[in-house]
Amino acid sequence: MPVFPTGNSSARWYRATVPSQGRIASHSAESELKRGPHGEGDMRLSVIGTFGITDMADEQFYSEQIQPRLGTVEVKRIAAILGISITYASYIRAGRRRPHPRHWETLTRLGGLSSELG
Repeated sequence: MPVFPTGNSSARWYRATVPSQGRIASHSAESELKRGPHGEGDMRLSVIGTFGITDMADEQFYSEQIQPRLGTVEVKRIAAILGISITYASYIRAGRRRPHPRHWETLTRLGGLSSELG
């Protein structure tokens, strides 16, 4: 059991000691395993699994197949369905931004590509 100082220094001791102990515990190997895998690669794998197409996972597929078909979709509709701002949706439609891979499946449906893929 830790010994707590008394007086004015107790608050300073607490602020200096306790948070660092919590940070150490939250970054242990056990804690990292509980959180599971992270990263953009995992989302790309789910996109591959959804369509069964390995080409779907790369930027070239997005640039050549998905993005050109977004020109027919209204910016407000893209923004509403993806839950993003109208400005960001307009950048996506114009090709100035590439959205996160988690949005690619939805964008393929908006652009009418999913029916062609099977």
